[in-house]
Amino acid sequence: MLRKQPYSCLRPRSLRVGVTLTEVLISIGILAVGLLGAAAMFPVGGYFMQKGEVADRGAAIAQAAFADLVARGALDPQNWRVWHGGAYATMDQFMQTGMADNRDQFGILDQIGMNSDTGFIYIIDPLGTAGALRGGAGALQLSRAPAVIPVNWAASTGNRWDQFNGAWPIRRLCTDSMMLGSSLPSESLAQSLYSSSDDLAIQTDDDESLPRRQRMVGADTNGDQTVDVAYRRESRGDYSWMAMVAPTQSEARLALALDPSAYYFDVSVVVFYKRPISSIGTSEVLVEGAIVSTGTGGGEILLDASDLPGTGSETAYDEFRQGQWVMVCGPHPSSTPAQPLFFSQWYRVLTIDDEPDGLNVGNATFDNDKTQRRVGLRGPDWPWKKSGSRVCVGLFPGAVAVHTKTMRLESSGAYEL
Repeated sequence: MLRKQPYSCLRPRSLRVGVTLTEVLISIGILAVGLLGAAAMFPVGGYFMQKGEVADRGAAIAQAAFADLVARGALDPQNWRVWHGGAYATMDQFMQTGMADNRDQFGILDQIGMNSDTGFIYIIDPLGTAGALRGGAGALQLSRAPAVIPVNWAASTGNRWDQFNGAWPIRRLCTDSMMLGSSLPSESLAQSLYSSSDDLAIQTDDDESLPRRQRMVGADTNGDQTVDVAYRRESRGDYSWMAMVAPTQSEARLALALDPSAYYFDVSVVVFYKRPISSIGTSEVLVEGAIVSTGTGGGEILLDASDLPGTGSETAYDEFRQGQWVMVCGPHPSSTPAQPLFFSQWYRVLTIDDEPDGLNVGNATFDNDKTQRRVGLRGPDWPWKKSGSRVCVGLFPGAVAVHTKTMRLESSGAYEL
């Protein structure tokens, strides 16, 4: 006969009746950390999605805008208008006057004087011109791009800049179609022709159960504050553009006065996203630069905004971001007073370093985190190989895409009847 074993209080229980409050709190903390980490990914993902959409749409708009400029004749110098002497002049009059004023008694053209009078690179920017006018810009802002340049840029950049006689050689132009008989460009017309209608505006109703609707531009014929006769779909107007024409040789620049069709030019269409039109006179600035290194398709440049007038040195980099495009320019190494050549191309910003490291680049030292930036750029090959070569860099807030093509300009010629 088996005897029943007595119950021992030392034997551990095999069944578990629940969890403690401490375990619950730890589990909630772990779950909260995971949920917060997942939630933090949504705004970051949204930012990069928008950034990718802007880049993709900007590239497509750049190519479409290029074709539009050609079709409208905006790349024909006979349709250009230059702010000169307090009024707009046609391009052929402007160039021929410059040639006449800069010929000596032997009939030899003074190239340095021509650089000062007529410039070398030309930017077709009716929307920027009209916006600068509305923002209160003066004659200098109307005739040059960027609008704000360093106070002592000509004295501090080196002897090759002397060939341009202390005058900024990149000129901002308008087109004949923007005038409509007026002496000043029409901003509304420039907005309709130099901005994209692809970014459609969507209207949401107070009743969330209703679907979103496309906003329309049209007429309200019955006075109920709604469009009942639609003309076209409304766009937000966030994308706009301008074009830069850079002669590849001195003869090509001089040929703009007569017929440039025998010469090649680098034509770049620059697309902007939410460009600050009314503040162009203060936001688009030129900073000095020194070549740090040169590689295939770009390199590194040390930027210095210390010579900008007013508070420009403190605000020059406020809208400076990775991914935007900048204009790098300067005299070509082979430029001479007899055959001047000015180089200007657009580059995408890959890296921005604002932490001084004492790097010596020619006559410049990277030692000021307020006025200096060391940037890595990607784009066409530039001609400067020597470290420390002095250049200038134009900062245009909102530049998101550039389409460049080397081509001949279609021109009717100055003598067409």
